[in-house]
Amino acid sequence: MTVFIASVCIVAGLGLILGLALALADKYIAVPMDEKQEKILSLLSGANCGSCGFAGCGAMAKALAEGKASISQCPVASQDNRNKIAELLGVEAEALSPTAAFVGCQGGRRCVDRADYTGLIDCRAAAAEGKKGCPYGCVGLLSCQRVCPMGAISLNEHGVPEIDKSKCVSCGLCVKECPHGLISIKPLNTRVYVACHAKEMGRKVKDVCSVGCVSCGLCAKVCEQHAITLIDHLPVIDNEKCIGCGKCVERCPQKSLRLG
Repeated sequence: MTVFIASVCIVAGLGLILGLALALADKYIAVPMDEKQEKILSLLSGANCGSCGFAGCGAMAKALAEGKASISQCPVASQDNRNKIAELLGVEAEALSPTAAFVGCQGGRRCVDRADYTGLIDCRAAAAEGKKGCPYGCVGLLSCQRVCPMGAISLNEHGVPEIDKSKCVSCGLCVKECPHGLISIKPLNTRVYVACHAKEMGRKVKDVCSVGCVSCGLCAKVCEQHAITLIDHLPVIDNEKCIGCGKCVERCPQKSLRLG
């Protein structure tokens, strides 16, 4: 018992010493930011998502201040802040259309489970085990939510991730995290999108999911703008042609199409 207590005290003491050493190093060794870098950092989101290709917003601010990066590399900063950063750098800001993440599945509890999964609470692990009856669908274990720096993802009543577009900054971390590629970044003005990724047809889909696309083609037939084509058994919508009339959404027997 004495040896155990002594070991605990030694480990705790080492932790305290290392903590103090790191604190002192941060205070006396850290490289100070210049004024321009500080201003740029204050205009970045602070999400530290890494989508720009740098380790975080601090590294991005440093690269911008040194002329080694472009503000267009950051998908997260607002247009207003982009303009302010561009003014600081003496360059013109590129106008970007607002975007957000969209989830291309709405099965969840409406899609049958193929197996009683008891493994890690992780979408990749569950997908590898074949948790859902639809091999293309969301497994609903919210790996996407855990990587979202903005708290923009929640689970809806059907057990599928829902994106709060007012919080989403299009960093793309959820896109990378989804094992089935169900999340994509789209223009915020997307009028209609397909909430299904099943590559099968008819009964193969309907037998496992009550809201899966069965590739019936009715959406394309009722579209007066000819904005819908079927590719790999799924509707592909041309956002340039789509006027958001909603006729395809109303006609879809499976309710696989959603208004943006």
